[in-house]
Amino acid sequence: MSRNENDLRSSRRSDVPLNTTNSSNIRSNTAMNSGSKTFATDDDWDTPASNPTESSNDSTTGSIDGAQAQNSVTTNDVIATSSNFDSMPIKPCILRGLFASGFEKPSPCQQTIPSALAHPETGIVRDVILAAKAGSGKTLFFTVAALNSVEVDIKKPQVIIVSPTRELAYQTFKVACDIGSFAGVSIALHRGVGNKTKKEPTAFLRGVSVKSESYISFGNAREGEEQIIIATPGRLLDIITNEKGVRISPVKTIKKIDTSFTRLFVMDEADELLSPKNDFQDTIAKIFSNIPTIEFCQKIIVSATITDPVLEICRQILQNPVQILVKKEEINISNIKQYYVGLTEEEDKAACLLDIYSNASIGTSIVFANTAIKAEYIYNLLKEKGFSAGFIHAKLAMDERDGIMRDFRNGTIRVLVATDLIARGIDVQSVSVVFNYDLPPSLENYIHRIGRCGRYGRVGVAVNFVVEPNNSKPKDIVTLEKYYNLDIRPLPSLDILKM
Repeated sequence: MSRNENDLRSSRRSDVPLNTTNSSNIRSNTAMNSGSKTFATDDDWDTPASNPTESSNDSTTGSIDGAQAQNSVTTNDVIATSSNFDSMPIKPCILRGLFASGFEKPSPCQQTIPSALAHPETGIVRDVILAAKAGSGKTLFFTVAALNSVEVDIKKPQVIIVSPTRELAYQTFKVACDIGSFAGVSIALHRGVGNKTKKEPTAFLRGVSVKSESYISFGNAREGEEQIIIATPGRLLDIITNEKGVRISPVKTIKKIDTSFTRLFVMDEADELLSPKNDFQDTIAKIFSNIPTIEFCQKIIVSATITDPVLEICRQILQNPVQILVKKEEINISNIKQYYVGLTEEEDKAACLLDIYSNASIGTSIVFANTAIKAEYIYNLLKEKGFSAGFIHAKLAMDERDGIMRDFRNGTIRVLVATDLIARGIDVQSVSVVFNYDLPPSLENYIHRIGRCGRYGRVGVAVNFVVEPNNSKPKDIVTLEKYYNLDIRPLPSLDILKM
């Protein structure tokens, strides 16, 4: 065993007392520090923390990123936050993965990522409980924390992420692979297989190996020794307790997974995992009792809602947790007309955009894309056709960005192709139309993107390009409508865009 492995096996959070008592009951697995703060009640969380401070890189209580997210985050503590990914204590390889995946500006939820990371000077980490609605960026929050906590030289499982459904586990696996593509980290997805298991496309990234429907891995590691384990509860219990190993195919078995190096345990959708209304609670209790480090490893609890039963369990299993509530932001978009254009294939988007600009007299507009590469591609298409276009993203130097925004504000550039770098806080009153060439990675950013038009009571138009080969209402549009209580209709004619 290497020295690093010995260090990790014996390491613990310095703010948590080591308790060797082990129990099959989840409520007694981890004793609460008598000096820890009480978890906020629902009434407490309805009221912003007192004396909020506007800060982007310093400790803050109550609000995140000043006016952009005023009162959108409530916490019980003074925590480190940042309005930019590159000012967080994140490994450079993970930052590279974030930017390559199209994440340039953290949402209010993601601005609290530093609260889940080891303190840069002391190395101390704290338990975290995060309550935020769907689409707020919770998955990225704990995925970054997970990737950042892995000691790459130790070829043992160090992080366990539990999701209540196969589909959610797969979604988390995909995000982790995308963000961790440059980190040299190995990741495994373990899911139970049933009649309703969806066979998702797995060719989304190089390095992904499909062992079976129940086991997919990413990176270079021996089977069963991946550094991050993402699993559904029943399958996780099986792979960490079955002495004979677990069958992953009709002819292949992996040995029982060693959990003695676990340094971070994440429960996604904890309201489902810890609810007394289902069978997960007993399963989680058994999982806890089979992880030797569970009492002093970091734990992150993520949920959309915090019910009283879940709250009671959190009091028992977490040590002095940082408690964060992210409220859904409310932005007035009543004066923005929203439409979508359904296309058969992704390749149709470029031709559709050029057709619109060629046949409609559009004033000042923004075209949003999810990556810098795609933004430049769209810019080149427009420029070749003679349109007054520019592009902006985080990979440009600051003086270049300033010059582009100056030209956009004074009208020299009429069409600005951009990533989410300018989805928040950019105010150009002349913008009348916003195109989502790609729908944003998070639901929350949709409202910020389209909010770039229709400023100060003016009428604006938002047009979303979506791929829907079945000629029915796209699922992504239906999701947006339900989340924000919107009515997004097919674009009836180009006349609507003439402003």
